[in-house]
Amino acid sequence: MDGNEISEINERLDALARDGRRRSKTARLRDVFDKVEAALAAGVRQADVLAELSQAGLDMPIDTFKSALQRIRRERSQCATRATRGVAQATGAGANPEGDTSRQKLAERLEPQKTKKFEHKPNSDKSKLF
Repeated sequence: MDGNEISEINERLDALARDGRRRSKTARLRDVFDKVEAALAAGVRQADVLAELSQAGLDMPIDTFKSALQRIRRERSQCATRATRGVAQATGAGANPEGDTSRQKLAERLEPQKTKKFEHKPNSDKSKLF
């Protein structure tokens, strides 16, 4: 492939990505997800947000909307977790050359506590009791 062919393919793929009719509803919801979440966090009901989206051409049943929101939230949560792990690994954060004492401390906290037992040692010399 030469440069012109690659350029043409890139343009066609970009056009597909912009064409709302060819993209899934969840993909289109991702485009406005931050604004949807902001509206929901401000107390706007999901039905009202969905009504606005429907007027803008993103029409879906409420159950589909709820499911798509959960899916996008889960995806973003997983991406954030992976990014955090990647940063920690790249920077060596959490590495302890002397051993991982945080795991040891956790294991100690989770270990069942030894209960103190009362040992009765009767004193035969009752004069010491009074």
